[in-house]
Amino acid sequence: MKPFTFYDIYYAPIKEMDDRQADKFFRMICDFLDGKQVTIDAERDEEISPEFELYWESILSDLEAYRSSAGKSCGLDKRYKHFPFLPFYRKAFAYLSYDEGGAFVKMIGAYMFENKAPTKADGNAFKYFNICKRKLDESKARMQNGAKGGRPKKLKILPHECRVPEKYDTSARKENGNHS
Repeated sequence: MKPFTFYDIYYAPIKEMDDRQADKFFRMICDFLDGKQVTIDAERDEEISPEFELYWESILSDLEAYRSSAGKSCGLDKRYKHFPFLPFYRKAFAYLSYDEGGAFVKMIGAYMFENKAPTKADGNAFKYFNICKRKLDESKARMQNGAKGGRPKKLKILPHECRVPEKYDTSARKENGNHS
């Protein structure tokens, strides 16, 4: 498992699907980016609706561009919001059932692209989201810094006008008769 860039164009269709379809869609994205052959057979798979097929076709050219770039910049980063989908998240996703996997990806997408933290829910998807949240927060901070033009500048601490006390001229005191 390698990290890949998760774009908001992947999340847009996923959030419109039910959890089971979202799981299947995301698994197809992962398989495609891993170099596996991905085909849609609507006749044999009842989960594939016409909308599902259209959603897949809407992102396929971008997936191909990303896959052929071998992880290097292919121009998608400039056009779409994105964050790195780490192997840690994919591992958590792999542990979940089909229904929970879709819910997990929706939670991550909503958190990263819509700033919506999921509400407390029963089930493993919410538990796994909370485990991944710290890493997601790091990615979110990087996204926000990138939107501002890069890493935040360190505040320069202006040196106080520190004057080094000059040595007093003691010879003047001695001439006046002051011996202290």
